[in-house]
Amino acid sequence: MDLSIRTYWDGTPAPQADWAQLSLRLDTTHLHVHVEAPFRNDPSPERPSGFCEGLWEFEVVELFLFGANDQYLELELGPYGHYVALVFAGARNRVAVINDLKVSCSRSVGSWSGDLKLPRAALPAGLFGLNAFAIRGVDDERGYFALVPTPGDQPDFHRLDCWMPYEDNQVGEEQGVATMSETPQPIGEVTELLRAVGEGEKNAFEQLVPIVYEDLRRIAHAHLRRHKKGALNTTGLVHEAYLRLVDQTRAQYEDRQHFLSVSARAMRQIIISNARRQAALKRGGVEQPVTYEEGQVASEGQAEWFLTLDRALDRLAERNPRLAKVVECRYFAGLSEQETAEAMGSSVRTVQRDWMRARAWLREELGAEASPE
Repeated sequence: MDLSIRTYWDGTPAPQADWAQLSLRLDTTHLHVHVEAPFRNDPSPERPSGFCEGLWEFEVVELFLFGANDQYLELELGPYGHYVALVFAGARNRVAVINDLKVSCSRSVGSWSGDLKLPRAALPAGLFGLNAFAIRGVDDERGYFALVPTPGDQPDFHRLDCWMPYEDNQVGEEQGVATMSETPQPIGEVTELLRAVGEGEKNAFEQLVPIVYEDLRRIAHAHLRRHKKGALNTTGLVHEAYLRLVDQTRAQYEDRQHFLSVSARAMRQIIISNARRQAALKRGGVEQPVTYEEGQVASEGQAEWFLTLDRALDRLAERNPRLAKVVECRYFAGLSEQETAEAMGSSVRTVQRDWMRARAWLREELGAEASPE
């Protein structure tokens, strides 16, 4: 499985010179991690190569592997042969250290590479997701880069809701070797459609929605398989889908804007589709087999509320399409004010005003206790 870290921690595209690559290979006994990253010749730890507590304060590439019950493993590798391997049970709740790993690193002008070998038995149980990060630079030039962005006020690499799926696929039954792979996605098609949206092509938006819908649905399914009692973080789904579906080597700032807008519509469709199914079951309908376990997105008690909101939004869209779109972005997709502004092509101040107006209209339409907050 090949991973490419191409954005800053908050999702802003990074210059190509700052991209870092990881390659993961899982065999019957070990996980093999290979790193290729820019080398900035930052100060190195003042200790011999090997396990190095506090390596995150230096130039480093990190890999987080997420398992069931909020267990996860943090692996770090630096250009001078230092590493960290830590086991967590819950966010930042460190419970164990893994020593005596085999690592090797080499440096050249402008780049470094390294290899780390982790015993397969050390992987977290129920492994389902991963994220990767790179840190380099000193003082004001310190840079934080992420495979899957971790939105917020500052970098937080221990976010349990920001990850991309790990999928186990048996290859060669006689060898019993498991490998990690991603489901192929129409990356080129999505990137071209995003460009067409930006150029004003009328049908491009509607062509994009079902593609994004299916990928968001698949990602949500993977999440719910592992966290059946947990809340579905729609913001994390949207960011992950962007990284999976859009060709990052060709992506432009405007592409992300349009993708956020499309994702808000797709996320609304997913939640409303689930609500209709839940409402039908509550009225005595027969449950139909579904490939996506949608029941975790909206609980039975919320189903009628979501359907009522959906109808109200249709009425709002007839009066003021922009206000309805803000609700899609903020409420259904969980986008921040800044991300909503990007999706809408407006300012944050405008989004704040529109969100306030939309909620006021919905309160009047649905009642004080029935408007999104």
